[in-house]
Amino acid sequence: DYYLLMLEIPGISKENLKVEVLENQMVISGERKHERRNKERDSAWYSERRFGEFQRSFTLPRGIDPEKIEAHYQEGILQLMIPKAEATK
Repeated sequence: DYYLLMLEIPGISKENLKVEVLENQMVISGERKHERRNKERDSAWYSERRFGEFQRSFTLPRGIDPEKIEAHYQEGILQLMIPKAEATK
């Protein structure tokens, strides 16, 4: 009845995520903002955390109903339920 797309996007707030459907493309974008820390208390020599904007796009299959796509974001996991159109079921 639907396609399920799951993405791991840890460390990003729901407010900084954007999901758009443009023709046959789904575009997911957002920004992980750099956290300011107290240098005297929390200094790090090396960090592998990435900050900044990101964007990822996916080609949607034919025969879907883009108006009924549902998105849920919890604990760093974005889950998109992409329903098939009635004609393709």
